[in-house]
Amino acid sequence: MKGYFMIIPKFIFIKLNYFSVLLLFFSLDIANAQNNPYSAEAVASQQVIKNQYLAQVDSLYKKMAGDRSISEDDFKLIRSQIYEMSDTAYFEDAENYLLKFLALANEKGTTKDKALIYHSLGYNSRKKGAYDEALEHYKKSVALREEIGDREGMASTLSNIANIYYDFGAYDNAIEMYRRSFSIRLEINDEKGIGRTLSGIGNVLSDQGRYDEALQNYRQALIFSFRFEDTIQIANLNTNLARVKYVLKELDSSLYFSQKSLQYANAIGYSYIAGYALANIGTVYLDKGNFSKAEEYLKSSLLMREQLQSPLEITLSQLELARLYRYTEKPDEALEMSKAAYETSVKINFLKGQLLASEQLSGAYEMKENFQSALDYFKEYKTLSDTLFTLEEKKIIDNVQTQIIIERETHNLKLQQAKESAFYTLLLVSLSILLVSAIIWFIYSRRLRERQNEITIRQKELESEQKILHSTQNERRRISQDMHDDLGTSLSGMRIYTEILTNKTVDEKSKKEHLKLLEMAKEVTLKVRDIVWTLDNKNDFIDNLIWYCNHYAENLLGNFLVQLNVQVQEDIPKLRISGHTRKQIFLSVKEALNNILKHSGANQVELSFSYVDGVFKIQIADNGKGFDVNHDSYSRNGIQNMKSRMEALQGNLNVFSDHTGTTIILNVNFPQSDIDQYS
Repeated sequence: MKGYFMIIPKFIFIKLNYFSVLLLFFSLDIANAQNNPYSAEAVASQQVIKNQYLAQVDSLYKKMAGDRSISEDDFKLIRSQIYEMSDTAYFEDAENYLLKFLALANEKGTTKDKALIYHSLGYNSRKKGAYDEALEHYKKSVALREEIGDREGMASTLSNIANIYYDFGAYDNAIEMYRRSFSIRLEINDEKGIGRTLSGIGNVLSDQGRYDEALQNYRQALIFSFRFEDTIQIANLNTNLARVKYVLKELDSSLYFSQKSLQYANAIGYSYIAGYALANIGTVYLDKGNFSKAEEYLKSSLLMREQLQSPLEITLSQLELARLYRYTEKPDEALEMSKAAYETSVKINFLKGQLLASEQLSGAYEMKENFQSALDYFKEYKTLSDTLFTLEEKKIIDNVQTQIIIERETHNLKLQQAKESAFYTLLLVSLSILLVSAIIWFIYSRRLRERQNEITIRQKELESEQKILHSTQNERRRISQDMHDDLGTSLSGMRIYTEILTNKTVDEKSKKEHLKLLEMAKEVTLKVRDIVWTLDNKNDFIDNLIWYCNHYAENLLGNFLVQLNVQVQEDIPKLRISGHTRKQIFLSVKEALNNILKHSGANQVELSFSYVDGVFKIQIADNGKGFDVNHDSYSRNGIQNMKSRMEALQGNLNVFSDHTGTTIILNVNFPQSDIDQYS
């Protein structure tokens, strides 16, 4: 049984509107005049229904075209009317109006409106047999629904795509689409949708010969369908069960489920499923040897499907009639039906139909003793069979089916855990209320005693912290002084001695070595000076950091004849900062200035400091040649080091560069509360 019954819109599951009732009466008229289904009376009745549809849809279109926006209720009514037009084979009229409404949606509708219209276009194309066109429309609907996060709509459209893939034997694609739909429906707990997807998966498993798994899926899907009174899906599932029972040679059981499916389909006047039920009943009677009843039901199914203009289903009825005529030794009739089914299958690229038609043609030609044609079609049958049922495809289906089972069991486990958790949570809340009531008085009385203790302890802690802070500051000051007096003096002496030695050296090679040593001494001296500055707690203020960065920039850039322009915001607060923070900010500024000298070729640098809304900002801009921030060298030229330092301070680094120069911005957060605390 085909899975595309799941694409029927929700309004059909609820009730029949006025036009559905007309359609039902029209169907009864046709059933009472099967010998002449295209009589003047039948054609006139059909035209009346068509005119009613067109008048209603045209009225809604004119109303919406004149309105500034699209009413959701009107939009639902439009879709329901056009769906019924598709169901009664008015495909061209339905498509024309859908395209008009799509233009309106593009003009003043929402993305959701457009997604729904593409879904309806896919449904109409599927009904008229334009399957590639249907896939294209459905995929556009999925993309739009994914864009707006319409998970339920995505799941529905993915199932419809899966149904088309299934019909044409692309089982790997079908099972993957079903899996995606199933995962979404589990995620949003759409039990009705879960049942429909399980039915589609069951169809794939049935075609793969995995009947026990297919039956299990159908039965689980029936539970959901009965829970939501989903009559069409119940009819569909009964037909699916009938087909599996038939393959398992349980003919009486198959007949029972087919008759149940026909009852449900007739109850809602839905000919599409009724056509499958009639064909299944005819097939069972054929295997039971009751050829007259088999022909009666199979011809009824063919007539109904011809009225619906559904090429794929027409092919299936023709194939069963061809099999009947072979059983009853009517090779000419068998050939006629088989050829018609074969031609339609090739035209619509229905590989399963082509496969079955090749088998029937081979048998019919054998009866007519045309053995060459029989052999040719038998070879085609075997080739198509190998194409449809490949080992690789079965592996894919096995893997996806396993994944689906795991997802379903995980979902069920989560639901069970959620129920247990809710029970225990309720129990815990109840006990907590009792306990809280019992101990509030104890906590209150104890808190009074503890408050005094906390105040005393806090005072002691503050005293200890003050002592530790004072001791730490003294130690930092001592280390800074020692480094300045001892190490700094020694380095200065070494540098002076190296300069004297260099000046006295005549040998050029030795002089170069002395110059290198002199540069190293200068570099070490500068680094020691930076360390001394970092350690000295007298420098733990933003204004000192600004002065030091400015001083460093003037000395460094002045040696290379680079013009420096410094701007400092006047109202920057006197904010105390830690030595570690000062060090990281200064090293970042130092890295940026060194990069300018090494790589930019700039002759002007602007250095600015500001504080706005709790953010201390340093901006370093040059007029150099710039660089590509997307190139690998972007991370090599010290930028990554600066970025890491800023992130460690809960700040950030921004770099902008083009052929006119480069701007580096360092941002560090110093909240207003901290300023008030340290000002």
